[in-house]
Amino acid sequence: VIKSVEAVMRLALMYDDDESRYLFDFTQSQFVVVDEVDEALKKHGLGLRTAVARQWVENAGRMTERYDGDPRKIFDNVTDYDEALTHIQNDGKSGGFKGFQHKMTSMIIYYLLDDKLIHGFDHFPIPVDLHVMRMSIAHEMVTFPNADESQDLFQPEVTTALRELYVDYARRHDVS
Repeated sequence: VIKSVEAVMRLALMYDDDESRYLFDFTQSQFVVVDEVDEALKKHGLGLRTAVARQWVENAGRMTERYDGDPRKIFDNVTDYDEALTHIQNDGKSGGFKGFQHKMTSMIIYYLLDDKLIHGFDHFPIPVDLHVMRMSIAHEMVTFPNADESQDLFQPEVTTALRELYVDYARRHDVS
């Protein structure tokens, strides 16, 4: 498992690598052989599973077909997080993007907002992952009175509750 910030930094290095930059052009990478993507990812310490390379190629095709290869267009006429989820979250059929769920939806919104590439998302959930969950439990923002040490608490209902808790806090205190 790789931390999100580390993954983004490695992706940035992959982008800066002239040999693999073309993979970030969805109109090109949708036609690339999966092994090429796999090799480039592994060269930069990413893609520990070949499934990631397959998803890359599939998602490039979806991005090109649905949004002309421009991630900003995902957010055209999108007014809130739930709407963004319908465009980004993989629904297990053909909707959204392979490998993308709530956490990645939040991360995409955050990065595009931070670079001022999209607007209009004042309050949306933080990317809830194992690390956020651990800190939230350690600070007793959520408690599990009947849980034992061996119980896996990283469950959908818990991550949903944490997303709601953090976005509710942001709204109540009018903070991003």
